Amino acid sequence: MNKRYQFFTISETSEEAFSRPTFSVTNNSSGTQIGMIGWYPRWKQFVFFAESNTVWSAGCLADVQGFLNALNNPS
Repeated sequence: MNKRYQFFTISETSEEAFSRPTFSVTNNSSGTQIGMIGWYPRWKQFVFFAESNTVWSAGCLADVQGFLNALNNPS
């Protein structure tokens, strides 16, 4: 499951954590990784791990939230 947004792209990586896929969040302009999405066993759901010194607008956070909702609530 990969998704390109206006400012970043979320791409599935080849790594797994807790037998679940992980996803890289990459800046579209620089190609720099700005976050990860992975399984958090204590909460039993996928969560977003932002890299330090990154700044997120409400719109970008809404995009990440929509992606997380799709992962955590598959149809």
